[in-house]
Amino acid sequence: SALTAEPRPGHSSLFETIVRRVAQDQDISVRQACRRWFECYLDCALDPLVKLYDRFGVALEAHQQNSLLDLSQQGLPSRYFYRDSQGFYLSNSFRARWYGLVPEVVQIRSLFFDDRDIRERLSYYLIINQIFSVIARAGHDGLASEAELLAILRARLKKLAQELTGAGGEFATSLLDKPH
Repeated sequence: SALTAEPRPGHSSLFETIVRRVAQDQDISVRQACRRWFECYLDCALDPLVKLYDRFGVALEAHQQNSLLDLSQQGLPSRYFYRDSQGFYLSNSFRARWYGLVPEVVQIRSLFFDDRDIRERLSYYLIINQIFSVIARAGHDGLASEAELLAILRARLKKLAQELTGAGGEFATSLLDKPH
């Protein structure tokens, strides 16, 4: 959440400082640097979480406070760390598989949720709380337009919806089908 926090009066946000440094280091425009940064961010913060949900029926409560980004690759996001072992949901549609893998999970029915509920929570934590905060910060700082970054997000969701055939694909499709 420090990344997208409001800067102190008279200072740039941490996000703006990072993106401007990427632009300078790579000798590209600030707008290009912001777009590149956002693409890398989606590579490590969106794609793996949607694929985890698709393949294993696990959805993480990936809000800003539980999320850490590795920016050691010239300021670009390269890895995403999730730091909360209690904020997760298991899909009811994967219940039998989980019982086979971890028989003890049978006794913890509160871990399992319907996919509709998971999609709603994942939409809030990952998309609204986390990704939209990055988009809003970039727009507020004048690094790239919100519409431009939303278009990148939409294209990525379309790609995931086409590639994935399970719960993650349904999640991406549900976001694309929501009214604007």
